[in-house]
Amino acid sequence: HQQGEVRPATYAVFEQWIRGDFEKRGKSPRHLMGILKMIIETLGSQVTYSHLAHRMGEVTLPTFLDYCDHLERLDLVFSLQAFDQNRQIGFPKKARKFHFWDPFILDTVQKWLAREGFLSQTIDDSLKAESIVAAHFKSRMPTYYFKAKGEVDVVAVEKGRVRFVEVKWTSQLRPWNIAELKKQKDAIILTRQPAGGKVEGIPALFLPSFLVTS
Repeated sequence: HQQGEVRPATYAVFEQWIRGDFEKRGKSPRHLMGILKMIIETLGSQVTYSHLAHRMGEVTLPTFLDYCDHLERLDLVFSLQAFDQNRQIGFPKKARKFHFWDPFILDTVQKWLAREGFLSQTIDDSLKAESIVAAHFKSRMPTYYFKAKGEVDVVAVEKGRVRFVEVKWTSQLRPWNIAELKKQKDAIILTRQPAGGKVEGIPALFLPSFLVTS
């Protein structure tokens, strides 16, 4: 599109692909939309499968897990486990954070659910930014989130290096927002500020440039 916008027909093609893939496996479009709604409404938050299934109320936990598993196998969504600092792996039984692999797919699903009356909210840009960063690391290396007294959006582990990454897609950065990050040795902040710099001694990098160069 000459204005740089995505054509409605393009969204429709991908919506039909997602819906059609589930339908040909005998799965319910209504259940699919309900599960996608739960994932979008808790995007970037700490949740468990059982909590989401209970909140949805229409499907059993095994059914919810089955649909989520297929969404992950289609590379539509993924989840981050909480990070175990001692063993440098995830906690599979603790709460996890869901993200979409691609912001275009998230937009496609959002428009689809809104049209069907399943979703009224729009997705905050800061959540989209967090998902983009999580997907960037997840596609390359083991990736988690960290929760102690505070929280860190992304923990990336590569060859023994553990990097703590906080995404702050805001106009101002406040020290109290990065209290947990300040406790970590290898930490960065990814921000919308092109100038970058440091916050409380932590490197603040321009998010788009970081994604291109790393």
